[in-house]
Amino acid sequence: MPDPLYGIRVHAWVLVLAGKREVPEAFFIEPTTGYGKSANDSEYLGIECVWNHQNLWVNMQDCSNGCEVKYFAKTKKRE
Repeated sequence: MPDPLYGIRVHAWVLVLAGKREVPEAFFIEPTTGYGKSANDSEYLGIECVWNHQNLWVNMQDCSNGCEVKYFAKTKKRE
């Protein structure tokens, strides 16, 4: 039987970006277990939003069947 909630469940992970502190590639930390998982893992269907201490980026596409692109452009902070 197909999962009626496929693609519309929301869960939170901690995103660790590559580049600083000798992190070779971006990955997610599962907060309930503390385990890391590749940001390219096929189990991820999409990203609803990403935020930091200055900005919030929201994915506005319909992800009920998975998202087309899993990429958030880094932009400058609005003045």
